[in-house]
Parts: sequence; structure tokens; C-alpha cells
Amino acid sequence: MANDVGTLCWRLRYALDDRDLQLAKQLIEQMSGDEDDGNFVKGNIPVPVGCYSILLARLQKKQPKPNPSFAQTREQLNYRVQNSPGDVSAPI
Repeated sequence: MANDVGTLCWRLRYALDDRDLQLAKQLIEQMSGDEDDGNFVKGNIPVPVGCYSILLARLQKKQPKPNPSFAQTREQLNYRVQNSPGDVSAPI
């Protein structure tokens, strides 16, 4: 259960709520390449875990630096939107 995506997502949510940014970073790294369980900023739509890396940088008052994983995350989100042209629930 320690590597269950749902469990990791809940742990990540609580780490962010508690501003335990070190634990959040560890959980993001552990989940790398997966999607969340649809609770990114309470959007009810699964997003790539890379979105949390960007959020974490902003919570640390840092401007996210150019990062290949951020570009990949953006491409994944763009792919979803392009392939769901009438779906208002698609992440933007």
C-alpha cells in the first residue's frame, strides 16, 4: 500500500496542506511519471504529477526554472485537451 497512487496522493495533499515541502518533494519524486487521483487543486480531474512540481516551486516562492519534465507535463495536458474537444472537464 506504500506505493499505491491513491495513498501517495492523499499523503501529498496533506504534506502540502501542512506546508511540509520536503515531504511533498519526496512524494512527488516517488510518484514521478504517474497521475494524481484527480484532486490537484480540487479539480476532480487526474493530472500528471509534474503539475505538483510546478506548484511546489511556487509555494517555495521560486519561479520554476526551465525543466524538461515541465515541458513534458505541458505536452501531456495539451494532448488531453486536443483529444477532448467538447469536454469541458478536460484540464486546461
